[in-house]
Amino acid sequence: MVARPASAGYRLKKYVRRNRIAVAVALGMALVLVGFAVMQAVELRRTTRERDRADRIAEFMTNMFKVTDPGEARGNSVTAREILDKASREIGTNAAIDPVVQADLQDAMAGTYVNLGLYARAQELSERVLQARLKLQGPENRKTVQTQTRLGWILDREGKFGEAEKLERPALEIERRRFGSEDPLSLET
Repeated sequence: MVARPASAGYRLKKYVRRNRIAVAVALGMALVLVGFAVMQAVELRRTTRERDRADRIAEFMTNMFKVTDPGEARGNSVTAREILDKASREIGTNAAIDPVVQADLQDAMAGTYVNLGLYARAQELSERVLQARLKLQGPENRKTVQTQTRLGWILDREGKFGEAEKLERPALEIERRRFGSEDPLSLET
């Protein structure tokens, strides 16, 4: 029989066997720390994305109120409709804005056009928003369903009852199935 010094693996096994509880606690704490670090990294990424989104929206909104040429106003006041028209034209061509953010902004503008009673312009924007949301977020997304419902409402106000029903019935079915019959969105539709 030949004696040799104990290997590191042998010593580790002996240590773990003798100190099971302490090793288990240390391992558990290490796993918790790793999990916490991963959660923080994910949250940081989400927060950064939201901050960038808010910055782009703020920049767009600031630019919306800028008059490119002071002589353009010629001393006259610029109406809300003119600002809205300019912004709705620019939002569709601004590649710096995330497509989901574009859809949100266009949807807000469509709502403003509805409030102004400008249903044709609201319909045009809502159709663009609906197509974008269907492509980006899918037909079952809450915002997609809201846009579909608003577009149906606009078509109803324009007297296009058949087209309105084709949009509103499927939207109502999705709302009831996904969000329940008592959901405010379902009740509104």
